[in-house]
Amino acid sequence: MKKWLLVLLLGVSAPVWADGLSVEQGWVRLVPPVSPNTAGYLMLHNGGDQNRNLVAVKSPVAEAVEMHTVVEQDGAMSMQQLQSIAVPAEDCVMFEPGANHIMFIGLKQPLQEGDTVPLTLIFEDGENLSVSLPVKRGQNDAHQHHHHH
Repeated sequence: MKKWLLVLLLGVSAPVWADGLSVEQGWVRLVPPVSPNTAGYLMLHNGGDQNRNLVAVKSPVAEAVEMHTVVEQDGAMSMQQLQSIAVPAEDCVMFEPGANHIMFIGLKQPLQEGDTVPLTLIFEDGENLSVSLPVKRGQNDAHQHHHHH
């Protein structure tokens, strides 16, 4: 562990992985070609013994990529951008419809079902985790993205 940290500090190229972190069940919602935005979902698992903070997400498929959550205010559901998400040690954080999710804003081209979207998760300690998420339809897609409760 300390050797990897030294390698990272020295700037020597090391494999792209994040210690104890993994992504499962990741996917990006298929949207009509005219839609400028879509959302991504995944389970981020921290198998390590230290709490981690996810502070940014990026992908070349969109102008902006942001972490959002859904909050209820005065009986209405609305999206709120998150600056960071804590990923407790030996636990996981879900990004799912109607809750925390990743917004791809200003898609550079329409996504097709079966495409894969590269996504980089950036942590507070400087570590990155790069994953590829498949594009697919949601379970109950009637294009009601932010109206779940």
